Amino acid sequence: MSYFDFKPHPHCDITQFIRELEIRHRDWLEVAILKAAHHSYHAVLMDIANRKITGEEVDFEIEFAPDSPLERASAAVVAAVWRLERRLHSMAG
Repeated sequence: MSYFDFKPHPHCDITQFIRELEIRHRDWLEVAILKAAHHSYHAVLMDIANRKITGEEVDFEIEFAPDSPLERASAAVVAAVWRLERRLHSMAG
């Protein structure tokens, strides 16, 4: 496991989705929310990886528990995608 394995990268599906949205909808608040949520998600993962790499004991049961920082960050990404989908669907109808 490498710290860098958890950094956002250009091949990440959500990164690509955000880039596509920014082409047409850069000014949408929903795009900014998703971008921030995605960044936070990766920041939590990088923190866990960094602690593990530096030899700190990491209890993955705690890290993946309900209401953990990782679970909250993941839920924020899902909620942001849902908001974007609602907006996109409202434009189509």
